[in-house]
Amino acid sequence: MKSFIFHMSVLICGITLSLCAVISHVHALESYVSVDVEPAYPAAGEMITVSVSSFAFDMNRAYVTWYENGAYRSEGTGLNTFSTEAGNTGITMTISATIVSPDNETITKTVRFTPGGGVDLLWEAIDAYTPPFYRGKALPASQAHVKVIAVPHLTTGNGTKLDADTITYTWQRNGFYRDTKSQSGYGRSTLLLMKDILLPNETVSVTATSPGGSLSARESINLPEVDPEIIFYEEHPTLGVRFNEALVNGILLRERETVIRAEPYFFSTDNHNRSSLSYDWSVGGRHVSSHWNNPGDLAIDVPEGTTGNTALSLSVTYTDRMLQSLKETLSITFGDTENTFFQ
Repeated sequence: MKSFIFHMSVLICGITLSLCAVISHVHALESYVSVDVEPAYPAAGEMITVSVSSFAFDMNRAYVTWYENGAYRSEGTGLNTFSTEAGNTGITMTISATIVSPDNETITKTVRFTPGGGVDLLWEAIDAYTPPFYRGKALPASQAHVKVIAVPHLTTGNGTKLDADTITYTWQRNGFYRDTKSQSGYGRSTLLLMKDILLPNETVSVTATSPGGSLSARESINLPEVDPEIIFYEEHPTLGVRFNEALVNGILLRERETVIRAEPYFFSTDNHNRSSLSYDWSVGGRHVSSHWNNPGDLAIDVPEGTTGNTALSLSVTYTDRMLQSLKETLSITFGDTENTFFQ
């Protein structure tokens, strides 16, 4: 009897050890299976894709069964992705995958997420100069100051939209959090930055999270970078500056005195005042002085009865921005260059 009990004990222990080994194996195998959701922060109605992968076994030989909110959806060998439409904002979704490995081990992986409603990102180049009545968007040059604003649309399951000031914002710049950490936090929906001198195109991302963390939304935008431009216009004595007709192909001076206006598009300026820039005018290779009260204007006085042509040049520099410097030329036709008097 003792021998039997002994053998039973050994047998029982053997079974116990075997079971422990199996349980440990299944647990370890499960940890080698990962689940990915794309996009990571889906909005309501957005198509999402859930995928499972593993480096412990060949997932293409595994049999996968997918469930959405507990309901069967699909199954098959190598069916390692599942796509569906995100539900209503604020309602948690559950996607599960039951995986039978090639060695007949069963693993279940589950992912839960709550569509948050999304977040929009708006930006403006706050110090980029544009002339009056310009209808386009001011674009940032190198080292320009840019403001990015997050507009969240986080909505709870009962349809209540969360106030933007109650949301926590986590900003990233070019994939890094360290550069924006000081501007992230509760209610901090605005990011201020200076364009990087070495990166023409930058990426800004924000994650908006509700109090308690049940709702999240993420968005990214690319911040472009442009080269400043100098565009010349003619200033009419009575009509003012003819902004509707840029002097692209030069100008034929018909008036005795003509004023040329240079507009430094997208240069960084102080309070959008172009007089904060440095102007260096020359005509026919000779330095000339601009208008005493407006350095972007050059008055040209042409003696009567002369003909000829020459080149007008202008260099504009913003001394606080090492890459914001540009030289532009304009062909002018008026009379004999040698007999022309400039003011």
